[in-house]
Amino acid sequence: MQGEQLRGPKLDLEILQEAGCFVVQNALSMVRIEELLSRYNKLSQSQKPADAQHPTEIRLETLQSMGGFTEDDKIQDIAKKLFNEETGWDFLRIVRKDAEHREPVFLHQDFCYQMGSGNSYSLFIALTPNHPDNGGICVHLGTHQLGYLGDAGELNSNVLPEGLPTLQANLSPGDALIMHSAAWHESGRNNEGSDRVYLELHLVSSESPYSKGNICGFKQSSWSFNGALINRDMNRLFTNSRSQRLQDFYSQLQDKDNPEQS
Repeated sequence: MQGEQLRGPKLDLEILQEAGCFVVQNALSMVRIEELLSRYNKLSQSQKPADAQHPTEIRLETLQSMGGFTEDDKIQDIAKKLFNEETGWDFLRIVRKDAEHREPVFLHQDFCYQMGSGNSYSLFIALTPNHPDNGGICVHLGTHQLGYLGDAGELNSNVLPEGLPTLQANLSPGDALIMHSAAWHESGRNNEGSDRVYLELHLVSSESPYSKGNICGFKQSSWSFNGALINRDMNRLFTNSRSQRLQDFYSQLQDKDNPEQS
C-alpha cells in the first residue's frame, strides 16, 4: 500500500480497516486549531502533569473543555463511518513533546492499556506540525490484525514480516490521524525541540459501557462503568490482577530496602 493511499480529504474506511490507520487532511480549520491551541496553552500553564509516569499528557474530563470541535463537519464524517453512525468516546487528552520532553516512545499498542471492545480508534488531531524530526507517530501497517497480545509493554519488531511498510505521520496543524487501538506504533526523539502537540480523542461504539457520551447517533449502553479510562480506573474491575500483585510485590521490596519507613 502506497503512502498517498493512506491520506485524503475524507476517511476511507476500507483502507483504515486494511492498514489500521488513515490521515484525514484539514480535518479542522485553522480557526478551530487556534482556539484549541489557546485552550491548550492555558491548560499547560495551570495544570501539573497527571502523574510521574505520564508527564507529557494533560487529561481532560469533558469534551466541553476543548470546545465544540466534535461537531465540525469532518469530525462528524469520521465518526459516522466508524460504528454505523453510533459513535461514542471514552477519553480525551493532550499528548505533547517539546524542548523539555524530547524522549522517544517505544513500540507498543494501546489496546492492552484500554478497556472494552477491540474495535476502537484513536483520533490524533495535530495542533502543531508533527513530523519525524520532532517525534511524530510512526504506525506499522496491518499490525492491528494481530489483535490483543496477552500482555503489555515494549513490542518486538523482529516478529513482523521483513519490509512491512510503515506510516511515518507528517501532519500539518488540523490534520487528523485515525489509528486502530491494536496497531503497533512508536515515536522517535524530538531532535528539533519544537512543540509536537496532539489532541487525542478515543472513539468507541456509543453502546459501550465505557462510553462517556455520543459523538454521533442516539444509542447508549443500558448501563455504564463507574470509572474513567483516562484515570486508569481499570483496577476497579479486579480484586487480584497481575498488575495489582506486581504493585504489592514492589511495595514489599521497597519496605525491605527502607525498613525505617515501614
